[in-house]
Amino acid sequence: MKRPNQLLGEVKVTGVGPEQQNISLEWAEGLTLVPGQSVKSVSDDIILCAVEVGRGQIAVGGKDGVVNVYDSSSGQKLANLRGHKASICKLAMVSNNGKKYLASGSDHGCSSIVLWDTSSWNMRMKIEYHKAAVTAILDLGDNRSLVSGSYDKTINVYNLNSEGKMLFNLPVNRTSVTAVLMNCSGNKLVTCGLDDSVCVYQIMRGGGRQVETMFL
Repeated sequence: MKRPNQLLGEVKVTGVGPEQQNISLEWAEGLTLVPGQSVKSVSDDIILCAVEVGRGQIAVGGKDGVVNVYDSSSGQKLANLRGHKASICKLAMVSNNGKKYLASGSDHGCSSIVLWDTSSWNMRMKIEYHKAAVTAILDLGDNRSLVSGSYDKTINVYNLNSEGKMLFNLPVNRTSVTAVLMNCSGNKLVTCGLDDSVCVYQIMRGGGRQVETMFL
């Protein structure tokens, strides 16, 4: 049986400093990964991060329930966002009326979604409908609709123009949700959960209802 490096081709590592190494991947058409700025977070336990929150900005979610925003070039901390009482489980970028927001979702004990204004880093709104960890946040691409999934076995759809009012949830879902995605065409919603299922929904724009559900 071939080892992974025999299957992928040669990997060259060149040291350029105590903590920096260039990595060249022969199997990826001569691709070279060159280290950039190393950002030192103040969070004790980093759970996840969202790259390019703004121009050259990185948002980091911590176990302490705080979202820290850094300049990716200098490593300088730009903002300290406190709006949750539990660990940050999800970060995503969403749009509402042409303006960009950072959305953060938290674990059990808070189970909320907070939208942060990326120009001022003030809290825009807080959505509290879930009863367990918020594991998925998705912008539906219409400048007003947001979808979230949770370990509480619900997938909710909200109207951001109505301060995050929940419009409805997907009643066919019966399992804890781990991810919610949308295809490139914007007409299919794909969800998966802890029962090893993948569900596909057709998105009807202009006030239409769900017309197709496919369980894989």
